[in-house]
Parts: sequence; C-alpha cells; structure tokens
Amino acid sequence: MSQPLARQSKNLQFSHAAAAMGAFWERARKSDDRRIRRVRQMVVERTRALIAGSSEAPVAGPSLRRSF
Repeated sequence: MSQPLARQSKNLQFSHAAAAMGAFWERARKSDDRRIRRVRQMVVERTRALIAGSSEAPVAGPSLRRSF
C-alpha cells in the first residue's frame, strides 16, 4: 500500500532538509579544520621566531622547549 501524497511530500521535505544540514555541517567542519591549521601554523611560526631570537641567550632555549 502506498503512502498518501501529503505524507510523501513531507518525507521529501525532510530528506531535503537532512541533506542540506549534512552539507552545512560538512562545510562547517572544513572551515573549522582550516582555522585550526592556521592557528597551529601561527603558533609554530611564533615559536620558531622566539627560538631564533633567543639564540644568543642559550638559557632561554631549554625553558621554551619544556613549556610545550
């Protein structure tokens, strides 16, 4: 027995909404991954700059390494 036409259209609306939400969360996850990668890269670059800047003071080197 087939479903009434009204119920079929509701099911189609639901599946479309579910697909749209899936696409939304996929884009959000990718955006978040890019943001995390950028932040990590910034931290690495700043750490390298600090270590390079403190190369004339070797005492600061080990303390920087221990803090991470």
